[in-house]
Amino acid sequence: MDTASISNIVLSILTAVYVVLTFRILKENRRNNELGAYPQLYCEVKVDGSEARLSVINRGNVPAFDIGALVLAHYHEDDQDVMSFLSEFVGEGWPERKRIVNTFDGFYSVYDNFGFPVVPASKQVSVRPGFPKIGDQYLLLFQFRNIFGENFFQIYWFHLDHRNRHNGLALGSVEPHGIARTSRITFTENYLLADKNSQLPACIEKDFSPFFKCSIPSGITAAGILNGHETREVWSDA
Repeated sequence: MDTASISNIVLSILTAVYVVLTFRILKENRRNNELGAYPQLYCEVKVDGSEARLSVINRGNVPAFDIGALVLAHYHEDDQDVMSFLSEFVGEGWPERKRIVNTFDGFYSVYDNFGFPVVPASKQVSVRPGFPKIGDQYLLLFQFRNIFGENFFQIYWFHLDHRNRHNGLALGSVEPHGIARTSRITFTENYLLADKNSQLPACIEKDFSPFFKCSIPSGITAAGILNGHETREVWSDA
């Protein structure tokens, strides 16, 4: 094989390597550009004295839009039975009382719902749900839209951690682990609904809906009525 032939083979190999590397670089740049269009959001629920506080934090470089947070405080019949809870915290005459008579695995819940038009980049907002007392566990359905109008969701589960003296809660799980697209999810008195007649994501149907069906709105509790007259949002840098 002469020198020219060897040179052509080497040149072909180098060209092929260059093409592969260039493709990988372009692919990675495209991925980074796509990720740059997404806010970096996460949620926290902490116990502050005798109250719970929910925070939505955006550590990304772009804002998040149309944020929705549906949070449930769980209570168990082993700690306080339903009728005792209703007698202590919910006035007579509210038809919603019947929602928690049938518990789910012994749990009944109080829910509160928050919405924010936008959470700017590098900002966080903290709110105080109107729960009558500290829950044993908290379940949070979190949604937001990016700048393209795509809707995303996650489910957070927090539980009391008596070893933690600072906030009293531990993050049990987040599902899915990464943000996932879904149609916007709304709720009625008894059901969660996905827009555009689409199905609810399986994890919401399995892990969130059963608890929501055994919950009452915080607004009918004494704490919720009082809380409704107060400004609950606190904004700060993330």
